[in-house]
Amino acid sequence: MKRVACSSAPLTKSPTKPLITAIYLAAGLSRRMGKPKLDLPFHGAPLGAHALRTLLDMDEIQHIFLIVRPDDPLDWLLPATHHPNFRVKTTLTPSPKAHLGQSHSLRSGILAAQTINADAALILLADQPFVSRDLLHELLQRYRHDYNQAISPHYVASCHKDILRPPILLTSNLFPNILELEGDEGARRLLKKGSWQGSLVDWKVERDFYDIDTEEAYLDLLQREFE
Repeated sequence: MKRVACSSAPLTKSPTKPLITAIYLAAGLSRRMGKPKLDLPFHGAPLGAHALRTLLDMDEIQHIFLIVRPDDPLDWLLPATHHPNFRVKTTLTPSPKAHLGQSHSLRSGILAAQTINADAALILLADQPFVSRDLLHELLQRYRHDYNQAISPHYVASCHKDILRPPILLTSNLFPNILELEGDEGARRLLKKGSWQGSLVDWKVERDFYDIDTEEAYLDLLQREFE
């Protein structure tokens, strides 16, 4: 696919409304899959396009940073480029050191969010095709409630069966700490070892968290979807 040129209008912060961006992590190497998993066909579109299209439908998200490898041909992205919000809401953000671990992809996203003075960043994985607007809306609603109450949390996290799972919302209070992560460390590991203040959204729908890391998981998902 020809590399997509993404552009957006300058964002203006409201004194009463938080500026919320999304960081879409799509720079993984698919080592466990053995081939580029975001390109895998699923429900009529590449796997990597599904959660992104869900994000693009959400008015609450002012901007989306797509974190990708510099050498990614971006074939998986094509269906999302036809969405009417794509060019006005997205910025393609290459992560040159993504191959060194997830922390580098996350760092690229946080640095991008800081350039627009974002108050919070919603972190999503591109290999979770079932993440729902309902779950994302609940995370954002919880954050906006705290923001309106002049509470300054570090995060709002999804929780399923007592386990923190992505997606997760990180506030600007935590951005400096995210930038200190190394290797494959992610936001969940940081939250577990720190004394941070935040909220948990206990979400019962396991489907929202299903991620596809292996060929077996992909084939199993296809079988269950068409049974």
